[in-house]
Amino acid sequence: MKIHTHIVFSTAVALWLVTTWQTAFIAPLTTVLIDALGHSRSHGIPHRIWLTHDWLLSLPIFILPLSWVYTWVPLIHVPLLTALTINAVTLYTHLIADCITGHTFFLTKRIGHTYIEWNNPIANGFFIILGAILVLALGYYKFHLPL
Repeated sequence: MKIHTHIVFSTAVALWLVTTWQTAFIAPLTTVLIDALGHSRSHGIPHRIWLTHDWLLSLPIFILPLSWVYTWVPLIHVPLLTALTINAVTLYTHLIADCITGHTFFLTKRIGHTYIEWNNPIANGFFIILGAILVLALGYYKFHLPL
């Protein structure tokens, strides 16, 4: 998936589970960090690396330390459990989207293969629309805002 698709979808799901204003900053920032730190290039071709794309190891190696950092950032400052929840949801929604358009890792072993390209406009559009629907439903059901 494209980065903006990951941002919209992951943030929408994280907002449903942790409805705080900090989620609107932490989820996109974590998504960008997963994407920036989670890819390497070989002969100009980007490849996912296991550090941020592993279903088990990325949580203790990447998400737990990142969550601890977020507890100390003055503008964001959230409890560790809240930051951990937001980051875990962001990570796993990112991995779900990556499973649809490529592969992820399980204990550093590459798993998955699909025929949908990462820049497929239908797949990206579907997840962006799904994220937008989640945000609209969040406003309606949790905040009782009229549609």
